[in-house]
Formats: sequence, C-alpha cells, structure tokens
Amino acid sequence: MVGILQREHNIYMCGGSLIAENVVLTAAHCLNESNLNDLSIRAGEYDTQTIFELFPHVDYVVKKVVIHEAFYRRALLNDIALLFLEKKAKMSDVIGTICLPSQDQAYDNKNCIATGWGKDKFGREGLYQSILKKIELPTVPFDDCEEKLRETRLGEDFELDTSFMCAGGDEGKDTCKGDGGSPLICPVDGQVNQYYQAGIVAWGIECGKKDVPGVYINVANYRDWIEKQIKINVCLSTVHEKSVFRLIINTTSLSQIMAKLIYFTIILSIFVAIITGATSKRKLCTTFDGMDGKCVPLANCINGTIVKNGFGMIDPRFHKDVDLRENTNGQCEDYLEECCRLNTISPISTIIPNEQVTECGIRNGDGVGVRITGASDGEAEYGEFPWMVALLQIESGQIMYLCGGSLIAQNVVLTAAHCLNESNLNDLLIRAGEYDTQTTDELFPHVDYKVKNVVIHENFNRPVLLNDIALLFLEEKAIMNDIVQTICLPSQDQAFDSKSCIATGWGKDKFGREGLYQSIPKKIELPTVPFSDCEEKLRETRLGEDFELDTSFICAGGDEGKDACKGDGGSPLVCPINGQVNQYYQAGIVAWGKDLI
Repeated sequence: MVGILQREHNIYMCGGSLIAENVVLTAAHCLNESNLNDLSIRAGEYDTQTIFELFPHVDYVVKKVVIHEAFYRRALLNDIALLFLEKKAKMSDVIGTICLPSQDQAYDNKNCIATGWGKDKFGREGLYQSILKKIELPTVPFDDCEEKLRETRLGEDFELDTSFMCAGGDEGKDTCKGDGGSPLICPVDGQVNQYYQAGIVAWGIECGKKDVPGVYINVANYRDWIEKQIKINVCLSTVHEKSVFRLIINTTSLSQIMAKLIYFTIILSIFVAIITGATSKRKLCTTFDGMDGKCVPLANCINGTIVKNGFGMIDPRFHKDVDLRENTNGQCEDYLEECCRLNTISPISTIIPNEQVTECGIRNGDGVGVRITGASDGEAEYGEFPWMVALLQIESGQIMYLCGGSLIAQNVVLTAAHCLNESNLNDLLIRAGEYDTQTTDELFPHVDYKVKNVVIHENFNRPVLLNDIALLFLEEKAIMNDIVQTICLPSQDQAFDSKSCIATGWGKDKFGREGLYQSIPKKIELPTVPFSDCEEKLRETRLGEDFELDTSFICAGGDEGKDACKGDGGSPLVCPINGQVNQYYQAGIVAWGKDLI
C-alpha cells in the first residue's frame, strides 16, 4: 500500500499499490495533466506525526505516468494507470509488492480486503483517516451487482461495464471518498497469508449504503495491458508472480497530508446527486420531437438519450456537490422524471454536456473534448475557464458585446459597474459557454440568458471607478455542464500579494485604434503587485506623484505586453487556491489601467 502525493504542496491524492519495485498501480481518475510532472509515491509510511519509527517511510519521484488509452473520465471506464518511479523502491519488512491475478481470474464469492485513508462516511460529516483502515468486503457477482445498482439513482436501464467488479453491500462497510486508486485484495487459493490485487477502488453510490456494492476496476481484465506497458517502459519481462503481500497491514497515518485533502479536488466533473424515482417499469411517453419514449429520472436522460453507463451520476471517490433539475416535459407523473427516447445509446464515444454542479473554480486545463494543438498568442483552451461569460446588449435587433463577467452562482453574474448604464439595463443578455465568437460550429452550443435584475454598488463613482462592481441576476438558472460552471469567491480578508494569477477576456490585444478585439478568449498570467508598490508605479505615470490608489483596488501585471485591455472590463482575474490542484477563486474584476503596456 502506497500513498500518491503531489510533491509541491505535499498533498495526498489517492492510494495505490506497488506491483513491481518501480511500478505503482492506481486509478486514472486520480490524475490529470496539471499534476503529472509533480508526483511522488510514499512507501512504508506508518505515522506521519513522528519520525521515530522502526523503518522510516521513503518517498520516490514518479518518472512517467501511463494512463489507459481508452480511459473515459465521465463514466470511469478503463480507469487504470501505471506510475513508473525514477528508481526502484527498496524492499523491506514494510515495503513489498502485491501479486496480480491471471487475465481470466474469477472473483465470485471471495472474501477480500480493501484498504485506504479515505472518508469513514459519505458527505461533509465524513472524516479522512490518519490511520490506514482495512475492511473485509465480500465480492458480489456481476449480474447481482448490476441489478442492485439499478435500484439506485442509476435507474433500471443502467448497464455495468464489464471492466468493473463489485464488492460490499453491507451497511456501513465500504470504501469511500479519498480511497480512489487503493487496492482491493483477495487471498490466493491454497496459500497462507498471500494475496493478489483483484480491484482498484473506482466509484460507488454514496458510501456504505445497505445493499449497494462499491465498484472497482477489475484488474484481471487489464493483466495483459499492465504487462505490455511494463515491458515498454521498464526492463522487466513480467510483474512479480510470487511476491507476497503480508497480512500485517501496518496501519499508516497521513494526518499532516490528509488535513489538506479536505479542500483538495481532482478536475473531475462527473457527479450529479438526485432523488431517485421508483424502479418499477416506467411510463411510456412521447418526446418533444414525436419519438416514442419512457419516463426516466432526469439525470438518466442526457440530450434525449437514456444513460446506461452511469455517465454523470456515479460518485467517484472524491467530494462533489449536489444539483437538482426541473422537469422539462410535463408528461411524466414524477416531476423528477423526463421523457427520454427509447432508441437509446450510452454516451461513450463523444463527450455530452451533462447538467452538473461541480466544485467551484475548477479549471479545464486541457480543454473540453478538443485541444488546440496550434494555439498561439495566449488563446484559452475550449472550455478552459467555464465561469467566463460575455455580457451582451440587444440594440436595434443586433447583439452587441459589452464586457466580460463571471458566473458566481447559477443565476448570478459578477461584472464591473462601468459596463452598465441606465440605457441598457433592460436589454441585457449573458452568454455562457461561448468560445469562438465567429462561429456557432462548436462542440457544445453557447446559451444566452436574459438578465432579470441589475444591482450596481450604491457607492459606485463612475469618473474614478470607485466601487466598480455590479451583480446581474438572471431570469433562470444557467444549466451547469462541462463548459459552464461557477468560480469561487475569496474570503472577506483574503490577501493577494505574490500570487501568479490569470486574466481572461475577449478584449483588445493592443491599446488604441490598431488594437483588435479577440474572437477567441485570451488568457494571460499576471503576478499580483503589492498595494504600495502598485501605487508608487502608478504615480510614475501621468497620474502624477499625488495620486492615491483607493483601497478597493488590487493590482496585477507590469510586464511589457502582458495586460488586460479595452473590452476586458468586467472580466475576472482568478488566482489558484493554496493547497488545491487546478482550483481557482476570483481575486479581481478588470477595471482600468494606463494604456496597455
């Protein structure tokens, strides 16, 4: 048993298992492109609150990460990865390798053991463990597991992929959030105290619910893939067949690291919790386009298609928020159901935007669905900043771009007050999910929302832009999906000194008439500038030596050619949350500057 850590902030990410001296097996959902170069493996850990142990733990730097080429994050299909270490782990009484099953190994009616440092309960009341937990779990036959999962919010049409296996189902006994990537081990028949790894902790429906098994990656299905990758990446002909995992599962404490995990979130937007309707045969209905359909829970219908693989509804072993949708049809008796086409497919081959509320401020660093391989001049990836919106005005039947803004709640946009005036307050739209303003041929369509109410700060002073802040309240909640999400807000007393932040917007690339407005949003990294330093630098401009910067402002930038500009007003300046991976809060709203330096 090993812990996978992010080295820079010493954050616990997931569990894993040593399957060779320099190879760790874990879950792919624990990893994303932003952290692949900053990983270490902790082996032989026992109590992180003391260094006085018989054998000290050892950290090993990860040299290479191999994620299964068919990994599908939305439904956690092929959720398996290998971590190759820079050097071999030194074997000892507290560090050893786990055996792997044969390619066709069956697990029915096995009494196995899961280990991990994850939560002891589902939800906010659950606590991450400082001492490594072990729990005995019976394996559940595939068909029985699929049937039990159909009785949950996954619905009667759910089809469990054959890459999974199941274990557990007794109330209060389950793996949970934070256990992702950890091993499920089963005894080797005919051997005393010898185990092989049957599964990798993947997902479940909450944790420890009665008659609801946990779902694990079936390691036996990937034995050939594992051996192939090891042969490619290290000088090994096979993994250890005879290595022994001793059942002296030494309880390990990661409390110093785990304290940070409470606020740690992997970029993983796949959890929608919803009240489940009855699992009896559903009422037949007719869809909006006249197709035969049946009433299914809202979360089971995406883009008019019945979801069979759990897309958007499974609980990966990390914390996520809850969202409820309204009925869109009216034919179904239960208001939490929707009429969905009967000619169903599982949305696997393409990414479909499901309505979901994730943690705020999650940046899609690699883009959504597509990646700009030839991006230049600081263009943002598609869907990279899902909280970014455009403030539009309808004028003489034409839609005009006014400013940028940010979604801070499903029906609330934060922007700059100077973007607004009395003449346009009744003709405003918010465009969410926009990317390239010159085309509508994008993976997901943008959506326009009418502004119901505008609240400008009561002390806004337009000539000097004091209290330059406004809130726009929408007529309806924006639908959350992969490219539309909210940004976190800082605490009231948050300090921003010495931060490397990011500004985004569709504004000009240069100051003056020659500057061009952007069709694709730009992103630019800007260091925050201490207040007194900023004031001093501004006094060296035409503002003069008597200029006093109001304390309602913060500053960022100062490098030549790197700045927000005209048209970026109201757009967000976002900064990384300390101790989090790929999560941001909004530190500022683009207000003003002196030219574009």
